[in-house]
Amino acid sequence: KNRERAEKERVSTELQRITQEKTREQIEKERVSAELRRISEEKERISAETQRITQEKNREQSDKERISVELRSEKADKERINSTLRNEREEKDRLKAEIEKLKQENNNLKSFNSQGYPIAIINKDPEAYSFVDIDGCQKKITIKKEKNNTISLSQVLSNGAWSLEAKFQNANGWPAIGVVQDSYDVPEGAGYWLEPHTQHIAAFGGQKFTSSVFRKGWGMKGNLKLNDNQLLRIEYNSGDGTLVLFIDNVQQPIYFSGIWEKVRFFVYAWDVGATCTIYSLKKLPAPTSKNIMNQQAFKW
Repeated sequence: KNRERAEKERVSTELQRITQEKTREQIEKERVSAELRRISEEKERISAETQRITQEKNREQSDKERISVELRSEKADKERINSTLRNEREEKDRLKAEIEKLKQENNNLKSFNSQGYPIAIINKDPEAYSFVDIDGCQKKITIKKEKNNTISLSQVLSNGAWSLEAKFQNANGWPAIGVVQDSYDVPEGAGYWLEPHTQHIAAFGGQKFTSSVFRKGWGMKGNLKLNDNQLLRIEYNSGDGTLVLFIDNVQQPIYFSGIWEKVRFFVYAWDVGATCTIYSLKKLPAPTSKNIMNQQAFKW
């Protein structure tokens, strides 16, 4: 009986131990399960935080790209505006210079027309060229036939200094201007460089002529050649027998000398549609030409 009681007590003790062990195991399992849940929740928190950070970085990158695009657009707009402003300033400067040039030309015209003589043309061929009066003191000649058109004025130049101011347009390099002997009747179709006309004419020639100055079959270079839209002025001085050319108010170095007889001004053009506007025919109170560098006389 004592052994049975002892065995029962041992068994009871063992059962208590096993029960306690199971209880401890159950508690450990619950602890582990709770830890696992905590770890899982931490992972989810970390994952959510990672996603939030990634989204934030993406937003920041998107904002940076948007700002970069906006800055490039602003820079392009500024450059476009600066370019437009530069172009406007250049255009204003160009227009201002053009206005000043027109004012100067207008002042020159007023000056030359203030004491001008009537501009009368000797019309040898009414079918070859036409005339239009402008403002009662200027005359525009328009070429209607393609041929030699040497057109002289009727005013005889003597006793003092005389000037003729004119501008060619659409002459295509073939304009000329000069003087002809008053005693010579220039025939219709005469070329000033051809015989016998060249014996009676002194001319300043255009771009397409070999020489810029021509007389009696001979030419000389040294002046600018005549062209469209130049303000041309020739000045004859009977006092010293000279004929001088000015282009855009600049005196040219080659001039005619030894003209001791009465002459008349003439203009020349070839092409259909070419025009010569004579702004003034004036007797000057005194010559305006001066001695300049490299000037050279071409004998009449």
